[in-house]
Amino acid sequence: MLMWLSLWVIAVLGQRLIYGDFQGAKNEAFRFFSPGAKRVSLVLGALVGWAGLSAMWSPVPAITIDKSLQVAGLVFVLGVGAILVSSMDRIARWHAARGAIHGFLVGALYLAVEHTTGGLIKRTIINGTDLMDAGQSFNVVRDGVVVSINTIFLNRHTNAFVVLSPVIVLAASIWLGVGARWTRFALLFSLSVLALSFVSNSEASKVAVIAGLIAFGIAVFAPTLTLWLFRIGWTTLALLMPLIVMVLPRAETLPEEVPFSARQRVMIWQTTAARVPDAPIFGHGASATRYLDGELPKPAPLDDPGLGRHAHNGFLQIWLELGLVGAVITALFGLLLAQGLAGLQARPRTLAIVAVTAITVLFSTSVGVWQLWMLSTYGVAALAFVMWARDVERST
Repeated sequence: MLMWLSLWVIAVLGQRLIYGDFQGAKNEAFRFFSPGAKRVSLVLGALVGWAGLSAMWSPVPAITIDKSLQVAGLVFVLGVGAILVSSMDRIARWHAARGAIHGFLVGALYLAVEHTTGGLIKRTIINGTDLMDAGQSFNVVRDGVVVSINTIFLNRHTNAFVVLSPVIVLAASIWLGVGARWTRFALLFSLSVLALSFVSNSEASKVAVIAGLIAFGIAVFAPTLTLWLFRIGWTTLALLMPLIVMVLPRAETLPEEVPFSARQRVMIWQTTAARVPDAPIFGHGASATRYLDGELPKPAPLDDPGLGRHAHNGFLQIWLELGLVGAVITALFGLLLAQGLAGLQARPRTLAIVAVTAITVLFSTSVGVWQLWMLSTYGVAALAFVMWARDVERST
Protein backbone atom coordinates (compact mmCIF):
# COMPACT_ATOMS: atom_id res chain seq x y z
CA MET A 1 0.00 0.00 0.00
CA LEU A 2 2.78 2.44 0.93
CA MET A 3 4.49 1.71 -2.39
CA TRP A 4 1.54 2.60 -4.62
CA LEU A 5 0.63 5.62 -2.51
CA SER A 6 4.22 6.85 -2.84
CA LEU A 7 4.22 6.24 -6.60
CA TRP A 8 0.93 8.13 -6.87
CA VAL A 9 2.39 11.17 -5.10
CA ILE A 10 5.68 11.03 -7.03
CA ALA A 11 3.90 10.76 -10.40
CA VAL A 12 1.61 13.74 -9.84
CA LEU A 13 4.16 15.95 -8.13
CA GLY A 14 6.68 15.02 -10.81
CA GLN A 15 4.35 16.27 -13.50
CA ARG A 16 3.90 19.54 -11.65
CA LEU A 17 7.64 19.97 -11.19
CA ILE A 18 8.36 19.23 -14.86
CA TYR A 19 6.16 22.15 -15.86
CA GLY A 20 7.63 24.36 -13.16
CA ASP A 21 4.43 24.56 -11.11
CA PHE A 22 6.04 24.27 -7.67
CA GLN A 23 3.08 25.80 -5.84
CA GLY A 24 0.75 23.40 -7.69
CA ALA A 25 2.92 20.51 -6.56
CA LYS A 26 2.64 21.66 -2.96
CA ASN A 27 -1.14 22.03 -3.28
CA GLU A 28 -1.55 18.56 -4.77
CA ALA A 29 0.49 17.05 -1.94
CA PHE A 30 -1.79 18.61 0.68
CA ARG A 31 -4.88 17.63 -1.33
CA PHE A 32 -3.69 14.01 -1.47
CA PHE A 33 -3.11 13.82 2.27
CA SER A 34 -6.45 15.41 3.20
CA PRO A 35 -8.33 13.44 5.90
CA GLY A 36 -11.07 12.19 3.56
CA ALA A 37 -8.67 10.98 0.87
CA LYS A 38 -6.43 9.41 3.49
CA ARG A 39 -9.28 7.39 5.03
CA VAL A 40 -10.55 6.09 1.69
CA SER A 41 -6.99 5.25 0.58
CA LEU A 42 -6.33 3.38 3.81
CA VAL A 43 -9.49 1.28 3.48
CA LEU A 44 -8.90 0.45 -0.20
CA GLY A 45 -5.27 -0.29 0.58
CA ALA A 46 -6.29 -2.54 3.47
CA LEU A 47 -8.70 -4.50 1.26
CA VAL A 48 -6.15 -4.96 -1.53
CA GLY A 49 -3.43 -5.75 0.99
CA TRP A 50 -5.59 -8.36 2.72
CA ALA A 51 -6.40 -9.92 -0.65
CA GLY A 52 -2.68 -10.16 -1.44
CA LEU A 53 -1.90 -11.58 2.00
CA SER A 54 -4.51 -14.30 1.45
CA ALA A 55 -2.11 -15.88 -1.05
CA MET A 56 -0.45 -17.45 2.00
CA TRP A 57 -3.39 -19.85 2.41
CA SER A 58 -4.97 -19.74 -1.05
CA PRO A 59 -5.11 -23.01 -3.05
CA VAL A 60 -3.87 -20.99 -6.05
CA PRO A 61 -1.42 -18.42 -4.59
CA ALA A 62 -0.10 -17.26 -7.96
CA ILE A 63 -3.60 -16.37 -9.17
CA THR A 64 -4.41 -14.68 -5.87
CA ILE A 65 -1.31 -12.49 -6.11
CA ASP A 66 -2.04 -11.75 -9.77
CA LYS A 67 -5.58 -10.57 -9.06
CA SER A 68 -4.46 -8.53 -6.05
CA LEU A 69 -1.81 -6.76 -8.13
CA GLN A 70 -4.31 -6.06 -10.91
CA VAL A 71 -6.74 -4.44 -8.48
CA ALA A 72 -3.90 -2.53 -6.78
CA GLY A 73 -2.86 -1.23 -10.20
CA LEU A 74 -6.42 -0.14 -10.92
CA VAL A 75 -6.64 1.69 -7.58
CA PHE A 76 -3.34 3.40 -8.36
CA VAL A 77 -4.52 4.55 -11.80
CA LEU A 78 -7.79 5.84 -10.37
CA GLY A 79 -5.93 7.67 -7.62
CA VAL A 80 -3.70 9.44 -10.11
CA GLY A 81 -6.74 10.13 -12.28
CA ALA A 82 -8.61 11.69 -9.36
CA ILE A 83 -5.78 14.14 -8.73
CA LEU A 84 -5.42 15.01 -12.40
CA VAL A 85 -9.12 15.61 -13.09
CA SER A 86 -9.49 17.67 -9.93
CA SER A 87 -6.79 20.02 -11.23
CA MET A 88 -8.45 20.55 -14.64
CA ASP A 89 -9.77 24.03 -15.34
CA ARG A 90 -13.46 24.64 -15.92
CA ILE A 91 -13.19 24.94 -19.71
CA ALA A 92 -11.47 21.56 -19.92
CA ARG A 93 -14.16 20.03 -17.72
CA TRP A 94 -16.87 21.52 -19.99
CA HIS A 95 -15.31 19.96 -23.08
CA ALA A 96 -14.92 16.65 -21.23
CA ALA A 97 -18.63 16.73 -20.38
CA ARG A 98 -19.63 17.36 -23.99
CA GLY A 99 -17.35 14.58 -25.23
CA ALA A 100 -18.66 12.13 -22.64
CA ILE A 101 -22.27 12.79 -23.64
CA HIS A 102 -21.62 12.35 -27.35
CA GLY A 103 -19.60 9.18 -26.80
CA PHE A 104 -22.20 7.74 -24.45
CA LEU A 105 -25.03 8.40 -26.88
CA VAL A 106 -23.12 6.56 -29.62
CA GLY A 107 -22.65 3.65 -27.23
CA ALA A 108 -26.34 3.70 -26.34
CA LEU A 109 -27.26 3.54 -30.04
CA TYR A 110 -24.92 0.57 -30.48
CA LEU A 111 -26.50 -1.24 -27.54
CA ALA A 112 -30.02 -0.55 -28.81
CA VAL A 113 -29.17 -1.97 -32.26
CA GLU A 114 -27.45 -5.04 -30.84
CA HIS A 115 -30.24 -5.83 -28.38
CA THR A 116 -33.02 -5.44 -30.95
CA THR A 117 -31.25 -7.29 -33.79
CA GLY A 118 -29.67 -10.15 -31.88
CA GLY A 119 -26.14 -8.77 -32.16
CA LEU A 120 -26.21 -7.80 -35.85
CA ILE A 121 -23.13 -5.55 -35.69
CA LYS A 122 -20.98 -8.05 -33.86
CA ARG A 123 -22.13 -10.96 -36.02
CA THR A 124 -21.31 -8.98 -39.16
CA ILE A 125 -17.83 -8.09 -37.92
CA ILE A 126 -17.03 -11.66 -36.83
CA ASN A 127 -18.33 -13.21 -40.04
CA GLY A 128 -16.52 -10.68 -42.22
CA THR A 129 -13.10 -10.80 -40.54
CA ASP A 130 -10.63 -13.27 -39.06
CA LEU A 131 -12.28 -13.06 -35.64
CA MET A 132 -14.12 -16.36 -36.13
CA ASP A 133 -12.13 -18.09 -33.38
CA ALA A 134 -13.46 -15.62 -30.82
CA GLY A 135 -16.96 -16.17 -32.13
CA GLN A 136 -16.74 -19.95 -31.83
CA SER A 137 -15.87 -19.67 -28.15
CA PHE A 138 -19.06 -17.95 -27.08
CA ASN A 139 -21.56 -17.95 -29.94
CA VAL A 140 -23.62 -20.38 -32.03
CA VAL A 141 -21.82 -21.22 -35.28
CA ARG A 142 -23.37 -23.09 -38.22
CA ASP A 143 -21.42 -23.98 -41.35
CA GLY A 144 -18.69 -21.58 -40.34
CA VAL A 145 -21.08 -18.65 -39.87
CA VAL A 146 -22.01 -17.06 -36.53
CA VAL A 147 -25.80 -17.07 -36.39
CA SER A 148 -26.36 -16.20 -32.75
CA ILE A 149 -24.43 -14.06 -30.27
CA ASN A 150 -24.02 -15.03 -26.63
CA THR A 151 -25.63 -12.24 -24.63
CA ILE A 152 -23.10 -12.25 -21.79
CA PHE A 153 -21.04 -9.44 -23.31
CA LEU A 154 -24.10 -7.36 -24.19
CA ASN A 155 -25.29 -7.82 -20.61
CA ARG A 156 -21.95 -6.52 -19.34
CA HIS A 157 -22.21 -3.48 -21.59
CA THR A 158 -25.74 -2.87 -20.33
CA ASN A 159 -24.62 -3.12 -16.70
CA ALA A 160 -21.92 -0.52 -17.33
CA PHE A 161 -24.46 1.64 -19.21
CA VAL A 162 -26.76 1.65 -16.19
CA VAL A 163 -23.96 2.54 -13.75
CA LEU A 164 -22.70 5.42 -15.89
CA SER A 165 -26.12 6.86 -16.74
CA PRO A 166 -26.24 9.22 -13.70
CA VAL A 167 -22.78 10.41 -14.72
CA ILE A 168 -24.12 11.48 -18.13
CA VAL A 169 -26.99 13.37 -16.52
CA LEU A 170 -24.38 15.12 -14.36
CA ALA A 171 -22.26 15.90 -17.43
CA ALA A 172 -25.32 17.30 -19.20
CA SER A 173 -25.79 19.78 -16.36
CA ILE A 174 -22.28 21.07 -17.10
CA TRP A 175 -22.78 21.21 -20.86
CA LEU A 176 -26.36 22.48 -20.99
CA GLY A 177 -26.58 24.29 -17.66
CA VAL A 178 -29.09 23.54 -14.93
CA GLY A 179 -32.33 24.68 -16.52
CA ALA A 180 -35.23 23.61 -18.72
CA ARG A 181 -33.01 22.06 -21.40
CA TRP A 182 -31.19 19.96 -18.82
CA THR A 183 -34.48 18.87 -17.23
CA ARG A 184 -35.83 17.72 -20.61
CA PHE A 185 -32.59 15.91 -21.40
CA ALA A 186 -32.52 14.18 -17.99
CA LEU A 187 -36.14 13.02 -18.37
CA LEU A 188 -35.75 11.70 -21.91
CA PHE A 189 -32.40 10.11 -21.10
CA SER A 190 -33.79 8.37 -18.01
CA LEU A 191 -36.69 6.96 -20.02
CA SER A 192 -34.21 5.73 -22.64
CA VAL A 193 -32.13 3.98 -19.98
CA LEU A 194 -35.25 2.33 -18.60
CA ALA A 195 -36.33 1.17 -22.08
CA LEU A 196 -32.88 -0.12 -23.01
CA SER A 197 -32.54 -2.10 -19.81
CA PHE A 198 -35.88 -3.79 -20.40
CA VAL A 199 -35.10 -4.84 -23.98
CA SER A 200 -31.87 -6.39 -22.76
CA ASN A 201 -31.44 -9.91 -21.39
CA SER A 202 -29.86 -8.63 -18.18
CA GLU A 203 -32.31 -9.09 -15.33
CA ALA A 204 -29.83 -7.49 -12.93
CA SER A 205 -29.76 -4.29 -15.01
CA LYS A 206 -33.54 -4.05 -14.85
CA VAL A 207 -33.51 -4.38 -11.06
CA ALA A 208 -30.66 -1.83 -10.83
CA VAL A 209 -32.57 0.74 -12.91
CA ILE A 210 -35.74 0.34 -10.86
CA ALA A 211 -33.79 0.57 -7.59
CA GLY A 212 -31.99 3.66 -8.87
CA LEU A 213 -35.25 5.38 -9.77
CA ILE A 214 -36.68 4.60 -6.33
CA ALA A 215 -33.52 5.94 -4.68
CA PHE A 216 -33.80 9.08 -6.81
CA GLY A 217 -37.37 9.68 -5.66
CA ILE A 218 -36.43 9.29 -2.00
CA ALA A 219 -33.23 11.35 -2.32
CA VAL A 220 -35.04 14.32 -3.85
CA PHE A 221 -37.35 14.68 -0.85
CA ALA A 222 -35.33 13.08 1.97
CA PRO A 223 -31.59 12.98 1.17
CA THR A 224 -30.53 12.37 4.77
CA LEU A 225 -32.91 9.42 5.05
CA THR A 226 -31.58 8.02 1.77
CA LEU A 227 -28.00 8.10 3.03
CA TRP A 228 -28.99 6.37 6.27
CA LEU A 229 -30.83 3.71 4.27
CA PHE A 230 -27.69 3.23 2.18
CA ARG A 231 -25.51 2.91 5.28
CA ILE A 232 -27.85 0.34 6.81
CA GLY A 233 -28.33 -1.55 3.56
CA TRP A 234 -24.64 -1.70 2.61
CA THR A 235 -23.53 -2.72 6.11
CA THR A 236 -26.23 -5.40 6.32
CA LEU A 237 -25.30 -6.87 2.94
CA ALA A 238 -21.58 -6.77 3.71
CA LEU A 239 -21.83 -8.43 7.12
CA LEU A 240 -24.86 -10.73 6.81
CA MET A 241 -24.97 -11.83 3.16
CA PRO A 242 -24.28 -15.55 3.87
CA LEU A 243 -27.25 -15.63 6.27
CA ILE A 244 -29.47 -13.68 3.90
CA VAL A 245 -29.05 -16.06 0.97
CA MET A 246 -29.53 -19.14 3.14
CA VAL A 247 -33.02 -18.02 4.16
CA LEU A 248 -34.08 -17.70 0.50
CA PRO A 249 -36.16 -20.58 -0.93
CA ARG A 250 -34.13 -23.37 -2.48
CA ALA A 251 -33.54 -22.87 -6.19
CA GLU A 252 -35.25 -26.12 -7.17
CA THR A 253 -38.41 -25.10 -5.30
CA LEU A 254 -38.84 -21.78 -7.11
CA PRO A 255 -41.68 -21.70 -9.67
CA GLU A 256 -41.02 -21.98 -13.39
CA GLU A 257 -42.18 -18.39 -13.84
CA VAL A 258 -38.96 -17.25 -12.18
CA PRO A 259 -36.27 -16.81 -14.91
CA PHE A 260 -33.81 -19.68 -15.06
CA SER A 261 -30.89 -17.27 -14.61
CA ALA A 262 -32.40 -16.08 -11.31
CA ARG A 263 -32.96 -19.64 -10.07
CA GLN A 264 -29.40 -20.54 -11.03
CA ARG A 265 -28.06 -17.51 -9.16
CA VAL A 266 -29.90 -18.57 -6.02
CA MET A 267 -28.38 -22.04 -6.35
CA ILE A 268 -24.86 -20.61 -6.73
CA TRP A 269 -25.37 -18.22 -3.81
CA GLN A 270 -26.58 -20.93 -1.46
CA THR A 271 -23.82 -23.33 -2.48
CA THR A 272 -21.25 -20.58 -1.93
CA ALA A 273 -22.71 -19.60 1.45
CA ALA A 274 -22.52 -23.23 2.57
CA ARG A 275 -18.74 -23.14 2.05
CA VAL A 276 -18.16 -19.95 4.06
CA PRO A 277 -18.00 -21.80 7.46
CA ASP A 278 -14.99 -23.76 6.13
CA ALA A 279 -12.84 -20.61 6.55
CA PRO A 280 -15.01 -18.01 8.28
CA ILE A 281 -12.34 -15.60 9.53
CA PHE A 282 -9.63 -15.47 6.86
CA GLY A 283 -11.45 -16.92 3.84
CA HIS A 284 -10.04 -19.25 1.19
CA GLY A 285 -7.99 -16.64 -0.67
CA ALA A 286 -8.75 -13.99 -3.27
CA SER A 287 -10.05 -15.34 -6.60
CA ALA A 288 -10.00 -18.92 -5.24
CA THR A 289 -13.72 -19.65 -5.70
CA ARG A 290 -13.44 -21.32 -9.07
CA TYR A 291 -10.60 -23.58 -7.90
CA LEU A 292 -11.95 -24.82 -4.56
CA ASP A 293 -13.39 -27.95 -6.18
CA GLY A 294 -10.06 -28.79 -7.79
CA GLU A 295 -10.82 -27.75 -11.36
CA LEU A 296 -12.42 -24.97 -13.33
CA PRO A 297 -16.16 -25.69 -12.92
CA LYS A 298 -18.72 -25.84 -15.68
CA PRO A 299 -22.13 -24.13 -15.39
CA ALA A 300 -24.13 -26.44 -13.16
CA PRO A 301 -27.80 -27.46 -13.57
CA LEU A 302 -30.19 -26.82 -10.71
CA ASP A 303 -30.20 -30.47 -9.65
CA ASP A 304 -26.37 -30.61 -9.49
CA PRO A 305 -25.29 -27.61 -7.40
CA GLY A 306 -21.69 -26.51 -7.39
CA LEU A 307 -19.56 -23.41 -7.02
CA GLY A 308 -19.67 -21.11 -10.01
CA ARG A 309 -16.72 -19.38 -11.64
CA HIS A 310 -17.52 -16.64 -9.15
CA ALA A 311 -20.35 -16.09 -6.70
CA HIS A 312 -22.33 -13.61 -8.85
CA ASN A 313 -22.54 -11.71 -5.58
CA GLY A 314 -19.63 -9.52 -4.53
CA PHE A 315 -20.49 -9.43 -0.84
CA LEU A 316 -20.81 -13.21 -0.72
CA GLN A 317 -17.61 -13.76 -2.67
CA ILE A 318 -15.73 -11.54 -0.23
CA TRP A 319 -17.01 -13.68 2.63
CA LEU A 320 -15.90 -16.88 0.89
CA GLU A 321 -12.50 -15.63 -0.23
CA LEU A 322 -11.53 -12.98 2.35
CA GLY A 323 -13.64 -14.06 5.33
CA LEU A 324 -14.93 -11.91 8.16
CA VAL A 325 -11.90 -9.63 7.91
CA GLY A 326 -12.70 -8.78 4.29
CA ALA A 327 -16.39 -8.32 5.10
CA VAL A 328 -15.63 -5.83 7.87
CA ILE A 329 -13.30 -3.82 5.59
CA THR A 330 -16.02 -3.78 2.90
CA ALA A 331 -18.61 -2.56 5.40
CA LEU A 332 -16.26 0.22 6.51
CA PHE A 333 -15.74 1.29 2.90
CA GLY A 334 -19.51 1.70 2.47
CA LEU A 335 -19.72 3.90 5.55
CA LEU A 336 -16.91 6.12 4.26
CA LEU A 337 -18.62 6.28 0.87
CA ALA A 338 -21.83 7.51 2.50
CA GLN A 339 -19.83 10.12 4.40
CA GLY A 340 -18.38 11.35 1.12
CA LEU A 341 -21.82 11.52 -0.50
CA ALA A 342 -23.14 13.58 2.40
CA GLY A 343 -20.55 16.25 1.62
CA LEU A 344 -21.83 16.81 -1.92
CA GLN A 345 -24.33 19.51 -2.83
CA ALA A 346 -27.92 18.62 -3.62
CA ARG A 347 -27.93 17.83 -7.35
CA PRO A 348 -24.66 15.86 -7.59
CA ARG A 349 -25.49 14.09 -4.32
CA THR A 350 -28.83 12.89 -5.69
CA LEU A 351 -27.22 11.59 -8.89
CA ALA A 352 -24.41 9.96 -6.92
CA ILE A 353 -26.98 8.18 -4.75
CA VAL A 354 -28.61 6.81 -7.90
CA ALA A 355 -25.21 5.58 -9.12
CA VAL A 356 -24.20 3.86 -5.87
CA THR A 357 -27.65 2.26 -5.61
CA ALA A 358 -27.27 0.74 -9.07
CA ILE A 359 -23.73 -0.35 -8.24
CA THR A 360 -24.89 -2.01 -5.00
CA VAL A 361 -27.61 -3.96 -6.83
CA LEU A 362 -25.26 -5.15 -9.57
CA PHE A 363 -22.46 -5.93 -7.12
CA SER A 364 -24.78 -8.10 -5.03
CA THR A 365 -26.59 -9.92 -7.86
CA SER A 366 -24.46 -10.07 -10.95
CA VAL A 367 -20.70 -9.64 -10.95
CA GLY A 368 -17.59 -11.11 -9.38
CA VAL A 369 -15.34 -9.11 -7.06
CA TRP A 370 -12.25 -9.26 -9.27
CA GLN A 371 -13.81 -8.49 -12.66
CA LEU A 372 -11.75 -5.50 -13.70
CA TRP A 373 -14.17 -4.40 -16.42
CA MET A 374 -16.82 -3.66 -13.81
CA LEU A 375 -14.43 -2.31 -11.17
CA SER A 376 -13.14 0.07 -13.85
CA THR A 377 -16.71 1.18 -14.57
CA TYR A 378 -17.21 1.98 -10.90
CA GLY A 379 -13.95 3.91 -10.94
CA VAL A 380 -14.86 5.93 -14.03
CA ALA A 381 -18.14 6.91 -12.36
CA ALA A 382 -16.23 8.05 -9.27
CA LEU A 383 -13.77 10.08 -11.36
CA ALA A 384 -16.65 11.76 -13.16
CA PHE A 385 -18.13 12.96 -9.88
CA VAL A 386 -14.71 14.18 -8.76
CA MET A 387 -14.47 16.14 -12.03
CA TRP A 388 -17.94 17.64 -12.35
CA ALA A 389 -19.73 17.67 -8.99
CA ARG A 390 -18.31 21.03 -7.92
CA ASP A 391 -19.49 22.72 -11.15
CA VAL A 392 -23.15 21.75 -11.00
CA GLU A 393 -24.36 24.24 -8.41
CA ARG A 394 -22.58 27.07 -10.24
CA SER A 395 -24.17 26.21 -13.61
CA THR A 396 -26.85 28.58 -14.90
